[in-house]
Amino acid sequence: REVLPKMTLNDMERESKKVPFYNSDVKGFDTQWNAQATNELTFLHGFADLSHMPAELFKYLPLFSVSFGGLGTEKYTYSELSQRKQNYTGGVSSKWTIHNHFGHAEGELEEIGIQFGSSALERNIQPMFEILKDICTLEPQGVDQLKSLVQNFTRGMEDRLMSSGHSFAMSYAARNLSELNRTSEELSGVSYLKFLQSIKDEDYPTILGKIIEISNYMKESAPLRFAVNVDEKLFPKVQEGLADFTTDFSARSSQGKANLVQTAKESNKIFIPLQSGVNYCSLALPGVRKDHKDYAKLQVLSLLLSYNYLHPVIREKGGAYGAGLRSGSTLKFYSFRDPGLDGTLEAFYGTPKWLRDANNYSDADIEEAKLSLLGSLDAPVVPSRRGISFFTQGITDELRQQVRDSIFATTRDDIVQMADTYFDNNRMVDAPVAVIGNSEQIPEGWEVNSLE
Repeated sequence: REVLPKMTLNDMERESKKVPFYNSDVKGFDTQWNAQATNELTFLHGFADLSHMPAELFKYLPLFSVSFGGLGTEKYTYSELSQRKQNYTGGVSSKWTIHNHFGHAEGELEEIGIQFGSSALERNIQPMFEILKDICTLEPQGVDQLKSLVQNFTRGMEDRLMSSGHSFAMSYAARNLSELNRTSEELSGVSYLKFLQSIKDEDYPTILGKIIEISNYMKESAPLRFAVNVDEKLFPKVQEGLADFTTDFSARSSQGKANLVQTAKESNKIFIPLQSGVNYCSLALPGVRKDHKDYAKLQVLSLLLSYNYLHPVIREKGGAYGAGLRSGSTLKFYSFRDPGLDGTLEAFYGTPKWLRDANNYSDADIEEAKLSLLGSLDAPVVPSRRGISFFTQGITDELRQQVRDSIFATTRDDIVQMADTYFDNNRMVDAPVAVIGNSEQIPEGWEVNSLE
């Protein structure tokens, strides 16, 4: 009988791929230099740490990100600025982010801020920095353009809620578990969509004023750091442009614990009704950070559970489009476009029993989960993004190797131990659950959080 070749753990590299880079000080600003074959395209990455700006401004951080480079200024109209970006750069990007940073001291682990960047050919390096400087230092203007950006952003969130509601359900279920989770949900989940939908025409001048306040804080008070991905021969030219770009900023270091939204006691059973015939379900439990000894073991467990239990029970038997468990600092069960509810929650709650029964999965199943994880770790990274996980979150080569070694070393006994530690019955029963979907299936006694 002919047997197809099969990849095993012996075929996988034991050593993680290292990304060479070095850091230097450019006019007081920490800058990471990544020598990459980019065909002489310069990729600039910036991060402004806004963790300590006034608390009332955080609500407007996503709108600041949406409007970054998308409004006119006191010097250029929106059309003029847009034309300059088109002529000299590959575009200007921005996104707000909240994340753990593994290079910071205990108690200063979370960062909230804005990532921004651009790219340019060698001849346009200086114009690229001039455009970024105008965006970062000149006062943004244009209420009508802001209104258009915000309305498009709102419609995009509404579309994502209908198409990817499981992401919103996971975020809402997890919000009770940590300040970082709550802050993230308040600024990107159902709670933020409700805020966007409440905005009236007369609110836009106020919103523009808040965006200007964030822009001023970024210029005057926010710690900044940079990363550059480009051919090494262009480092001097980029450094010259970066030095000029930073002349209007003051170099600052991190200022301690971030201003996160405080957790508050809420109902552990939340239903968010939609005009939909399907549900997006989630149950959340505390997990561990990437630098924890159990992180990789839980990653293996989550794939093992998703492939061999949650998917067959909820997808194949229950009729949902998909289901699984995502592992990280929070453990998030989810189902996607799910016609059921009770059966799905029963499957979630059945996790501890399934994991403890050795007959439910084989050593080959565990190896398959490991291979999938290692494959994702080894996925190609484009030159413009190499080294950026260290720049944004302080993920070192040593930490990546620690995770890789732990994946290889995970055993069946480890899986059972993880089940006993993180999925015990008391934890499961008390875990927060959020369901977004069919209003005709609201369980009795659940709190209803309406979008209307």
